[in-house]
Amino acid sequence: MRKAMILTLILACLLSIGGVALAANFTDVPAKHWAYDAVGQLYKAGLIDGYGDGTFRGDKPLTRYEFAFVTARALENYHKANVEQRALLDKLSVEFATELNNIGVRLTKLEKNQPNIKFTGSLRVRYNITDYTAPSTKTSDVYGQYNLRLEAAAKVDDNTTFNARFMSKVPDKKNLNFNIWQKFGEAGQSTETGTSTYGNAAIDRAYFQTKIGTVNAAVGRQPLKVDDLNFLFAGEIFNYDGVKANFKIDNLKVALTYGRFIKGANYLDARKNDITQFNNLFGDLDVRGADVRSNLGKLKWALSYYNFKNPERNLDALKWSIANLEYDFDNRFSLTGQLSHNAGVNFGTAGGGRNMYVLKAKYGNQTLGKKGDNNIVVQYVNAQANSVFNRLTNLPANSGMLLPDVVDYKEYIYQYNYAFSKNFTSTLEYAKVQAASNKDNNDKNQFRFITSVFF
Repeated sequence: MRKAMILTLILACLLSIGGVALAANFTDVPAKHWAYDAVGQLYKAGLIDGYGDGTFRGDKPLTRYEFAFVTARALENYHKANVEQRALLDKLSVEFATELNNIGVRLTKLEKNQPNIKFTGSLRVRYNITDYTAPSTKTSDVYGQYNLRLEAAAKVDDNTTFNARFMSKVPDKKNLNFNIWQKFGEAGQSTETGTSTYGNAAIDRAYFQTKIGTVNAAVGRQPLKVDDLNFLFAGEIFNYDGVKANFKIDNLKVALTYGRFIKGANYLDARKNDITQFNNLFGDLDVRGADVRSNLGKLKWALSYYNFKNPERNLDALKWSIANLEYDFDNRFSLTGQLSHNAGVNFGTAGGGRNMYVLKAKYGNQTLGKKGDNNIVVQYVNAQANSVFNRLTNLPANSGMLLPDVVDYKEYIYQYNYAFSKNFTSTLEYAKVQAASNKDNNDKNQFRFITSVFF
């Protein structure tokens, strides 16, 4: 009651019925300061209350602390304000930030008036020039693409949030090397098996996260991240339906994953006939995973295991063991190495290797956090024939062969990354791919220019 009376007395000193009428003998906030006019506008809009009859009385000027109290009261009605009025409230909050902090008020607007749901997202645009090299018979290709993502996070309670994602082009689990980039002018995606609508925009994630004791749990259709460098499995693209638990044991961070990745996928050959072998192997896939990581000074390490298993046939389609090491020499140079081994079924060349090696060096700003930040990234990839399943190839109807599109290849990637601002970055990339088999599809030089806007 006392606090309400003090606030009322302060507000009574602010405005007369006709507007602002304040003297100029207070040096803290001069009479011609923009804040007086701003508060007057908010009063006229009904965002600041006065006496019981709705009026303000008095001609006393205000100190900075008095303005802070007035701003605090106005912020309680933030949800009622329009865009222009919210801009005034935000400006007042910045002007009197110190005083607001001293009286225990948030800098911009009261937390209880914050929207319950927050949106973030990104728009990426890239231009590609692909030059196929001998013995390939393909011609060079030039095209532009874009990718739009919108993320939503809604607070349920102090321990729980709901998350969802909208994508301009959603994945298809018949194609484990799926391209989420939409070509300019492209309507849907044409495939070997006919025209598909899987390129349409959709909400592809919906899950909630909650804290149970010391465990952070996620339940629903959520991201499926397998390897840190995203060369084995496109973690930023694919999802699974299930649960994930994150917790700590001393200095170790542990993550456990369980759920369903694919249910009832139907693979077709060039004549749209079922490919029985692939349907039996990849028609249903459960995923189980464990990840353990920690730091040893400048060294970051992670050990992971992921098993994509067909429960009906008790087959391990993919069975990856992964080791990742990253060493930060200083704040300008880091080196990352990743080794993986696939102990799943043999889906590539008989007797082929099962390991993938990736080496990555980054020089410059390790993160692009402000205007002018930049870095150079060099990556080397060596993928043996049975190390990774990329996607089904276009099979001749009478071939009888079931081979992935890319087997046994090496790739050299060079990037220059530059930040125009914290939320606006660009990448200039050159990649050279050398495939040991299926060269007609995969031996190539590729140039890319990518711009990314985050909001």
